[in-house]
Amino acid sequence: MQKRTILASLALFSASCLSASPIDWLTYQGPAVGARAAALSGSIVADDNDPNLTFWNPAGLANIKWSMASCSYLHSMGLLFDPVFSGPKRLNYLVFAGKGMGIAWRSAARYIGSDLTLEGADSVNTYLKYGVDEFAVAVAKKDDLHQSMSLGLSAKLISARMTEVKQKKIDTLWSQADITDENGIGYGLDLGFHGGREPFMVGINVQNLMGKVYWKDFDDDKLKPKIYGGISWHNGKLPKITASAEKFWGKGVPELKYMAGGEYKYNMPGYGAVVFRAGASQYRKSPDGEYDWSVGLGYIYKSILVDAASMDQKGSIDGTRQKTYMASLSLFLE
Repeated sequence: MQKRTILASLALFSASCLSASPIDWLTYQGPAVGARAAALSGSIVADDNDPNLTFWNPAGLANIKWSMASCSYLHSMGLLFDPVFSGPKRLNYLVFAGKGMGIAWRSAARYIGSDLTLEGADSVNTYLKYGVDEFAVAVAKKDDLHQSMSLGLSAKLISARMTEVKQKKIDTLWSQADITDENGIGYGLDLGFHGGREPFMVGINVQNLMGKVYWKDFDDDKLKPKIYGGISWHNGKLPKITASAEKFWGKGVPELKYMAGGEYKYNMPGYGAVVFRAGASQYRKSPDGEYDWSVGLGYIYKSILVDAASMDQKGSIDGTRQKTYMASLSLFLE
């Protein structure tokens, strides 16, 4: 009995020594992917012909017409607290997608910074560096009885690395550095639905179901699920129009977000085609006139697709508007 009491006390002491990970739940959401999606303000959950559906809605991969490989590059002019951006400019997404399947890598976060705070008469300097990568394998299958409907699942492996260095300055001398260098490993599941009849299509995707990241010296990080839902309208001739909404589950999270976008394709015989895109988004209960907007341009020539997008957002730390740019290069493999 005494031995059990000692072991229980040690377990309780060990648990009390754990502290929260410095990577918050919003950072794990990472940046959105794909310049086309960015130009449409993220309103592509009901799409069915984009390799980036591996991220946005795996169920749409059941209808993809060509196998494709794609990469995306992100460049922000500042730091946003919105999950659209987390970290410096970088290549943030690689994906290979074919009919009914997709494999992807995403750079969810990159951060390096230091902070100087006061504890009474002493100064404490904290240096923090971390990175989060996400590897996803997605599969999709049509309903045998209802070929216009499909379900999709994306299984994600999350790898995180973190270094934290703390030093305290007492009078004029710095104490010995307290260094924490650790790796975290986790998982997440996305579940999607896609269906409808032309010209209307419907898409629903729930991201990060049961998502969690495990640490040794920190409390485990639990990922907040996010649900997307939307519709698209396209009759093959007129501009394609999309509308969707997203919401995090749980209390104290951002309000419901509405998004809408449209694109128009202009064919140039012998020279490919140009696609013009635009979109806008707004949070529920946000002040009148406070919305984000985006524009984009795509060019298709033979087996090459180049997309670029510019997003104007009021989500910076200092409350001002700023620009975020994204570019994508895709190759048709068939």
